[in-house]
Amino acid sequence: MLLGRAAIYFDEVARRRALRRAAASLHIAPSAIDRQIMQLEDSFGTKLFERTPNGMRMTAAGELLVDGVRRWRRDLQRPAFGADPQPVSVHGFSNTLCLGC
Repeated sequence: MLLGRAAIYFDEVARRRALRRAAASLHIAPSAIDRQIMQLEDSFGTKLFERTPNGMRMTAAGELLVDGVRRWRRDLQRPAFGADPQPVSVHGFSNTLCLGC
């Protein structure tokens, strides 16, 4: 199963084409990203990247997966249920949820 963190790491490596650049962008260790990528590869039973001295190059399987991951990430950023992304205030109330106020 493709988990959120692994999907984000996978996408960042695909964008940056290098573990170190992806790690710097995400502010985590390259080894943490590499472990997640290797777990994805084990889970799918195929290599998602070719590791080269110059960085990471996606395989055909990686190319297929990256489109779905990016679509998923875009969908997560969209407001749910057609909600207005702008703050709304009606008679002193806003669309901000306050728990325990």
